[in-house]
Amino acid sequence: GHPASEFWLGIVVGNLLNGIDIDWWKSTHNVHHVAVNSVHYDPDIQHLPVLALDERFCDGENYSFYHMRFMPFDAISRAITRYQHVYFYPLMAVARFNLYVQSLCHIALQHYHAFLATPTKAPKSSKVTSVAKRSPRQELAPAPAPEPEFEHSALAPRPAAPAPASSVPNAIVSKTHLIARLLTFMGYFAWVTAVMSQVPGAELRFACVLTSHVVCGLMLHTMISASHFSRDMYNGRPCAELTNWVKLQLSGTLNYATSRAWDWLYGGLQFQIEHHLYPRLSRRHLRAASTHVEALCSKLGLEYHAISFYEANREVIITLGQCAGATRSE
Repeated sequence: GHPASEFWLGIVVGNLLNGIDIDWWKSTHNVHHVAVNSVHYDPDIQHLPVLALDERFCDGENYSFYHMRFMPFDAISRAITRYQHVYFYPLMAVARFNLYVQSLCHIALQHYHAFLATPTKAPKSSKVTSVAKRSPRQELAPAPAPEPEFEHSALAPRPAAPAPASSVPNAIVSKTHLIARLLTFMGYFAWVTAVMSQVPGAELRFACVLTSHVVCGLMLHTMISASHFSRDMYNGRPCAELTNWVKLQLSGTLNYATSRAWDWLYGGLQFQIEHHLYPRLSRRHLRAASTHVEALCSKLGLEYHAISFYEANREVIITLGQCAGATRSE
């Protein structure tokens, strides 16, 4: 497709109709696909101090190469996460509000660097990378911590390939696009406010907004989280070799074993394995692809984890409970 058309379609569907900044979504989701379930690189599993999805998050200070900051497991994290298996579903119920906050922070940071921050002149000796081409977070972040050794039972040792780059706010992003994203993002809340203003009574308005977000959170966010949170996690960056990359996607995701009659409800999200192996494959082809992928995995002796939605949630609660137990025992 044409990049300009895709941008305008993206901000209409993402910013205007859903209140989720499409650039923030691409930023986190693309990195998640490249480094699925990496403790140090995948932003979709870096949820301290609210959730510790693996005991590796409890090992002092882990560094997030996406957020360019340390993720300390301090007293606050320890106090909160010891009950994470109890409040997981209430947390999912309000997870939609977190997407609003993340989108707003992403847009605000880009606006600051585009309109308010004082440009820094590039060193005269620099011939390869100018400051204008660098990420604002690269300029503001402290020197990166030494990268941890790559480890994963199913994968080879860390290769010498470059680490996956975080799609953080870019200093040369189009100001026109920035303004368009902000206006459409604000348009979503103006639209929701206009609709809710037709509901009589403040209590009923609050109940309508809360109910809609709770239903969305318990269905959508639980569906997405349960397909990753109980799967294998590892330190460091992912392997660049194709065979190990395939194993990485298989070990970091799972499918929900459902009949075709439920496709309308899951919307393709029950095929996370195929989605990660073929990210641009349309959801209407995922079920057909799953048959071929499962057969190939069986032939090659690779794990293909497909279980019921109930069993996937059970695995997540067990995983959260184990991490919470490790926290309490410290």
